[in-house]
Amino acid sequence: VKTTQTVWVHAYLQPTTLFCTADITNLYTMLPQDESLEILEEFLREHHYEKVQDIPIRVILQLAHLVLKETAFVDGNKFYRQIIGGAMGSPFTLILANIFMWKWEKNVICSALEPNEIYGRLIIFSYDHPKYIDDIFFTFNEPKAKTEAVIKKANGFHPNIELDANIGSCVSFLDLFINNKNGIISTSIHHKPTAEPCVAPFVSDHSRHVFSNIIQAALFELYVIHRDWTFLKRNVVLFD
Repeated sequence: VKTTQTVWVHAYLQPTTLFCTADITNLYTMLPQDESLEILEEFLREHHYEKVQDIPIRVILQLAHLVLKETAFVDGNKFYRQIIGGAMGSPFTLILANIFMWKWEKNVICSALEPNEIYGRLIIFSYDHPKYIDDIFFTFNEPKAKTEAVIKKANGFHPNIELDANIGSCVSFLDLFINNKNGIISTSIHHKPTAEPCVAPFVSDHSRHVFSNIIQAALFELYVIHRDWTFLKRNVVLFD
């Protein structure tokens, strides 16, 4: 929001500028395993990694193959091996998915956007390490048909990768609503229809600091997005 409201708005925002938001359906569980391992090797070599923490690329690829290809579980009296995607919640799956997205972004999205466009994926910081999630936002100063063509090309990158996209002058991105009205940007809070106005039950096993942090983070996010005390006071009732 800060980027959108400063330099870029004054220099590049037009009354016809479109926004596109997209979510990749089931990214982690639909990762193509063989292609992901190939992209992992490409990523390491392109960034001139001969070793990572003294581990050679050859060993990293062998370990990655082992972790990804030998994920198994038991149901009843049968053993099953996962042949698509990686284990949900696994740090390795998260890293591999982001490296796969690096290739996807480079080949499909970034090559289609002009240098002055904004493109980004949601980043969540956990223990000081960024996690890139599968929620995407970018701007497009071209007709809507060209934007749709970019999404179509993105959906054709691999059969397992499917985008659920929304294109327009006003879009919602996570809990943010962005509107381009004749070249003037406005933002407000977007309440997802599926989101319930509640916090973690205080009888749950979460650490004690989690309960107050949920409310504090929600109020801070509300103020950062809108920066209007009147709007903030009006919406605080949602957290009572």
